[in-house]
Amino acid sequence: MRRTRRGFSLIELLVVISIIGVLIALLLPAVQQAREAARRVQCTNNLKQVALATLSYAETHGTLPLGSLGQQGYSSGSFFLGILPFLEQKVVYDIMNFDVNYGETQNVTVSNCRPSVLVCPSDPAAFGFVVIDGAFSFELSTLPARVRYTSYAGSTGTFYQYSRLPERLYQQNGLILHRLTVGLAEITDGTSNTFLLGERAHTKLAEPWRTEWHWWSSGYHGDTLFDTLYPLNPFQKLPNIAADFDVPAHVSAASSMHPGGAQFAMADGSVRSVADGIDSWKNDPQTGLPTGITFSAGVFQVGPRARFGVYQALSTRAGNEIVP
Repeated sequence: MRRTRRGFSLIELLVVISIIGVLIALLLPAVQQAREAARRVQCTNNLKQVALATLSYAETHGTLPLGSLGQQGYSSGSFFLGILPFLEQKVVYDIMNFDVNYGETQNVTVSNCRPSVLVCPSDPAAFGFVVIDGAFSFELSTLPARVRYTSYAGSTGTFYQYSRLPERLYQQNGLILHRLTVGLAEITDGTSNTFLLGERAHTKLAEPWRTEWHWWSSGYHGDTLFDTLYPLNPFQKLPNIAADFDVPAHVSAASSMHPGGAQFAMADGSVRSVADGIDSWKNDPQTGLPTGITFSAGVFQVGPRARFGVYQALSTRAGNEIVP
């Protein structure tokens, strides 16, 4: 007698498919977590490399690099341009003409030469670029400029001031500043307790801010400088409001694509993860200003009701705060 060949029944096939689906559902988060862990490690390495390059610059020149310098009414080039030789990018550094604004014709090619170490692998939009033709600071250029983004920025402290007035400039209590430079000896709060660099989640920005901000070659606040006026990762905490009528919270604050917080390079070259729920002063959702702080005639007034959080304390170089 001929034997009858028996295959899978429909029910058996559905059971097998269900089991496979369950296994995939169980394994997929683990795979995603493993990939994110690898990206986080790469981001840590990027921040450490940039921090060590910045500190090497300070050892060579006596101060940390200048954050920005207003020139011809426009922002100057970023501090990243100054540390290029310490990032093994001397070829790009030699192309840059520091005697003229970064947006002039002779410097246009540099804006397209962003080192890969300046992008967090978890921040996909930061790998892109925007073409600027006769707008913003590139009004000085006769050629269109391809400008690339960055996921990192230097810390100006609790406040940033785009001004020439000393009473405003000296409110910048961080390390990478507008029109001022800081020596390592001035970090009396301790280099291990002071932010040098922080992350920026470029991908989380909505348009048009995603296109118009976080340019790696620009020294302007909101491009390569951050402050702690606003809380860490403010997207769900605060409207995109500008308390100083300049750069809005989502653009200027430190933020990250990594879940649970962000990574910061400290002034001793170490890299630390800071939890999203770190103690921070409370901002008014209507004005963006923290309790006890007002902004008038371009100056931040710190009143008796103001209370620096741990997050703000970590951004000051000589605030004498006790950081747990």
